Amino acid sequence: MSRFPVVLAAAAILWTACTVPSPAQVAPADPVSGSEESSPVLEPAPGALPDAFVPEDRSPFRKGLRRFEIVAFGSFPIMLFYANLGFDLSRYARSGYDPYYAPWPFKSEYSYKPSTPEILASVGTAALLSVGVGALDAVIRASRARRTGGPARVDSP
Repeated sequence: MSRFPVVLAAAAILWTACTVPSPAQVAPADPVSGSEESSPVLEPAPGALPDAFVPEDRSPFRKGLRRFEIVAFGSFPIMLFYANLGFDLSRYARSGYDPYYAPWPFKSEYSYKPSTPEILASVGTAALLSVGVGALDAVIRASRARRTGGPARVDSP
């Protein structure tokens, strides 16, 4: 039995729930003309939001550091995939292309299971690679900012 109709129905329900405006977002009807006004979403009263949600002026260094953090953490899953694939391929090549050590797409339940130190090595490699991606992004943004003559986005404190 296919799960496609169930998944399609769930997606339609979620899409409908996300696109239907809440009562706070719909402007009340004008009693005189009977038409609805197209007003934006109501803004919260000053002081109603916690400080974490209030936009603040940050230094360029802190903005660059936050961007570095986001890029590094965002690239970690991709780097983990590539690190695991690289470890699998190197193990397969070192074994003389033994099918027992076949890499990821060709593994079966009887294939080699990596040990804990091998798993930690691949996670550490992925972490280092993701930090490298974040650093590369910071260097590229700083060089572009210097080339355009504007203030560098990532500078020292």
